[in-house]
Amino acid sequence: MENIYIIGMGYIGFPLACLLSKERKIKCIDKDIQKIEQLKNGKILIKEKNLNKLFKKNFNNLDFKNKIYKEKNRSIFFICVPTPLKNNKPDLSFLNNVLRKIEKFIKKGDLIIIESTIPPGTTENIEKKLSAFKRGINLAYCPEKAIPGNTLYEMINNFRVIGGINTESNKLAKKIYSTFSKKIYLTNPMIAEISKLAENTFRLVNISLANEINTICDFYKVDSSKLFEITNMHPRVKYLKPSIGIGGHCIPIDPLFFNIKKKIKMIETSININQALINKISEDIISKIKEDKKSNILCLGITYKENIDDLRESAALKIIKNLRLKGVKLNIYDPYNSSLNTLNKTDLKKIKFDLKIYLVNHDKFKNLKIKARKSLDYR
Repeated sequence: MENIYIIGMGYIGFPLACLLSKERKIKCIDKDIQKIEQLKNGKILIKEKNLNKLFKKNFNNLDFKNKIYKEKNRSIFFICVPTPLKNNKPDLSFLNNVLRKIEKFIKKGDLIIIESTIPPGTTENIEKKLSAFKRGINLAYCPEKAIPGNTLYEMINNFRVIGGINTESNKLAKKIYSTFSKKIYLTNPMIAEISKLAENTFRLVNISLANEINTICDFYKVDSSKLFEITNMHPRVKYLKPSIGIGGHCIPIDPLFFNIKKKIKMIETSININQALINKISEDIISKIKEDKKSNILCLGITYKENIDDLRESAALKIIKNLRLKGVKLNIYDPYNSSLNTLNKTDLKKIKFDLKIYLVNHDKFKNLKIKARKSLDYR
């Protein structure tokens, strides 16, 4: 049986390891020694629906390490490391560091699968580097499919695109993904790379348009939720839900991975709409507070969307930062991520606030009774 390495125990790599470990041993690699020790001790680091249950069930098949070893049998390396933006450009340093480490151990017949988001042409460049020192290495790009809060369901039920450098790479990658994924589409690396970016560009543009329509509804004092309910009845119209600003690790980031010199105006405009909305909401709150910036104000929600603990590119956090830069003193409470909480749930029941501001539509807020003279709701 093949040796399966999953490199990167984050939001993608760890759930993937739990899924693949149902009937085989999985070698789980991360450079963070503290994280590896926590996982070895059975401490889950990511809050995801059904993930803790799956982790406990397959725990004995998960081998947590911080290094790769030389193997006799075929090895399959899944790379699930961050590829963040640095100065608005993709930073592939984590990916390149992993590839340099793999080069020491890889052999003919092995397979590398990249799940990290990458610019078009990256897989082809990696193939050239690999073939320069060793022939017969299989390589495929399979962009991650995940939605924080429901990642396992998404990994199993959303279609997977596999872009192998050759037929053998596609065949091997399909075989391993077929153990948990229900729908698989085989193509070449370039199409696989662009497909991921195109999907999230569509969502960026769609949500930005929905936010603009939402602004129009505000002007005409129309209930936007009812408007979108009606417009989405049209069989060829599908607005996504408007928001206080687009957040998360994909939608506001991925469109910037198109490494072409010519700017795509629609992407640029959508990004600007998103930032303008964050600034507008910040200014709206400040105008309502007026001179009383030291009043007892409570902000509810800091995550980038409802019912998760993920803070990546959170619009709520950006709004809070803007308010603090203007000298506004804030109390913060989020039931899903307590990292910035200034109060606990018990405190909320005792205090009467001058103003409460809802920034995230968490379910746990529905039955939370908080006394306040005024309320602003941007959910």
